[in-house]
Amino acid sequence: MSTHVEEQLSAYIDNELTASEYLEVDRHLQQCAYCQNIRDDLYSLRGQLFQTYASVEISGDLEGKVMTSIGLKEGREREVTRKNTEAGYRTYLLPVFLFSAVFLLFLALRGGMFSSMFSILFGLFHVIGVLVKVIPYLVEGISVLALFVILLSGWSLRHLLTTKITG
Repeated sequence: MSTHVEEQLSAYIDNELTASEYLEVDRHLQQCAYCQNIRDDLYSLRGQLFQTYASVEISGDLEGKVMTSIGLKEGREREVTRKNTEAGYRTYLLPVFLFSAVFLLFLALRGGMFSSMFSILFGLFHVIGVLVKVIPYLVEGISVLALFVILLSGWSLRHLLTTKITG
């Protein structure tokens, strides 16, 4: 071989070459001091890497700490998202509610016939405002209820299948 086999030495050390490639690189190494030095350096690095890896001690509760940290981070992100969503509703709906309230107040002051309509519409706008504030809580509640129904269905199906098999 007239050229060096530097690119194949890592695969040679890790036994990732085909049989013919391995023999070719091995023959070259018997004749080339330059590639032998590189191979020896790679073996040395590999040994140092294994030694360093073996000396690193990981605490037994590392997984728990990481999972707790991830859970806390997800909880904070969920809270920020909920607050941003709530603020978004208020940003867009507040001007609409204010305009509607002023318009209805104007109608109510103009004549007696509009006062009953005013009180009905004012009540509706109040209910809509309350619903907009509690939508994130409603979504969370519905999600918990759906999870409960899924778990109950799974338990019921398992119980039914067990009863069918045994009886």
